[in-house]
Amino acid sequence: MSKAEFDLDDSASPIDEIIKAVGKSTGFSCKRINTEGQELDVLIDGDAKAFAERDYPEGILQLSAVDKRVLRITFNPDVVGARAVLAGIFGTRLRLAACRTSADLENGQKHVRETAWFTLGSAALTIPVLVLAWAPIPPRPIACGSVSLALATAVQVLIAGRFYASALRALIFTRVIEMDLLIVLSTTTAYVFSIVAFANLVMGHPLETGEFFKTSTLLVTLVMLGRLVSAFVRQKAV
Repeated sequence: MSKAEFDLDDSASPIDEIIKAVGKSTGFSCKRINTEGQELDVLIDGDAKAFAERDYPEGILQLSAVDKRVLRITFNPDVVGARAVLAGIFGTRLRLAACRTSADLENGQKHVRETAWFTLGSAALTIPVLVLAWAPIPPRPIACGSVSLALATAVQVLIAGRFYASALRALIFTRVIEMDLLIVLSTTTAYVFSIVAFANLVMGHPLETGEFFKTSTLLVTLVMLGRLVSAFVRQKAV
């Protein structure tokens, strides 16, 4: 996973609003990094997010929920010690949580798993389309075209739908033409043309080129495979 850190002028706007604006315009996950004090991960008997919303005692700089039961406490060691934080500064005795791997590593592993599932799903939907297009089976153009249309629609919506969101976000907010936009244009063109060709076939006026749902589905699958390899290599390089 790629990561960028930068300083913000908090006098221009509240930090929370800036984080929301950056996340909306880029699609990236944004969070505030606290470089002051020391941190403790503790177990909470209840909801960590609800616990983090309480008023901070003296010496506590930040409370953030790591997951449902683990809370990260950032404190000033010159004001309050780690033992005092655990002993009862919040009105209850806290327990140390188990050591966690780096958040960057966890996010990278999650990204690889998510990309792998999308790639497998795309391949599972694409292979039947390729079989119907290239396998020596009895010619049933309308039946095969109907199945190919359904599978190609699933690929275009469920898998390639992520590209539409990122491409439009980059084009609208940053006014930049990224690779996702090129993927969207190419796959959508092939998909829409195939729908038109199949509709003409059903109406009894087939086009010379015929439909080629295999093009859009195979292109999406190859793009996802490339992204999976790239994510896996970046994860292994960390």
